[in-house]
Amino acid sequence: MTTSGTYTSVANFNIAQIIDEAFRRCKVTPDKITAEHTLSARISLDLMFIDWVNDDVMQFSTDQQEQALTGTTADISFVTPAGTIDIIGMVYRNTTVQDIQIMPVSRDDYLDYSQKTVTGQPTSYFVDKTTIPPVVYLYPVNNIEDTSIVYNRLRQIQDVGTPTNTPDISVTYKEAMCACLAAKLAEKYADGETEDRLLLKAAKAYKMATDQDRDRSPLVLKPR
Repeated sequence: MTTSGTYTSVANFNIAQIIDEAFRRCKVTPDKITAEHTLSARISLDLMFIDWVNDDVMQFSTDQQEQALTGTTADISFVTPAGTIDIIGMVYRNTTVQDIQIMPVSRDDYLDYSQKTVTGQPTSYFVDKTTIPPVVYLYPVNNIEDTSIVYNRLRQIQDVGTPTNTPDISVTYKEAMCACLAAKLAEKYADGETEDRLLLKAAKAYKMATDQDRDRSPLVLKPR
């Protein structure tokens, strides 16, 4: 038996192909798709990506960042990279490249620190999500050079952009993307029966994708 030996067919689906597929599921053929249809679909995709990130932490929408520290009062805070939504884990990397866990605190807990400029090895952090992108405040303020903060962040899924772009999602979410977009477009361009059918398929496809995307490491519960 001869197989293709490649894994790029679905992985390389671009935005235009996904929009075409979603409209086909709504019984709208490619020759009927106008510029207005395409614009509507792109807006729906960007809104859908926000819904996805709000709903769950997806592996492909997380990455690791490192923030160099100066050992000065400037280390009281730092601005996270563009697209950051939240911090989901952080360590302090000392001069011997040893990683030491830093614990998150709430806005009220950080406010309660009486001397926010006290110096030392950071043991806690507060993420101010009222700014875009969020700002991280460290406590105590680092006072050692050649150290850094390493953290895992939850980020936005990149904008759809032009139709020739490849969507910023894992290949395992491509079916969910087509199904969920079709359901959103059905609200605007299909009858009620088609909309109901596509909503059910979208829910199933999204659940299958998120179930596959779960962290398979053992679950350990421990108090902070």
